[in-house]
Amino acid sequence: MFNCINKIVFSVLCLALVDGCTSSSYLAQGKVVSLDNDSVVIRVQASEEYMIGKVYDVYRIVDSDYQEEGADIYMKQLTGKVSVENKVDNTHIKAKVLDGSIKKNDLIKL
Repeated sequence: MFNCINKIVFSVLCLALVDGCTSSSYLAQGKVVSLDNDSVVIRVQASEEYMIGKVYDVYRIVDSDYQEEGADIYMKQLTGKVSVENKVDNTHIKAKVLDGSIKKNDLIKL
């Protein structure tokens, strides 16, 4: 009985940890998977909502130069803006690069 309770408590704690991690401001809802001149293809979750024509910021996670104890070792760097053009399939959208220097694996918060 005690072993079963331990497993349940452990499972609840793991779920709480995962939930806390997914609320991080560094996690994005879209990721650039390919580039072609002034357009990009972005992988999104099928459940994500986006609006065609809406402009989104594109970020890159970079090392921060902070040496202080307790400081974040990574930071978000704005790399550009994109405008959603159309849906490619259930998990990909195509967007036009409006501004900036966007690279593969950059992140978009929808």
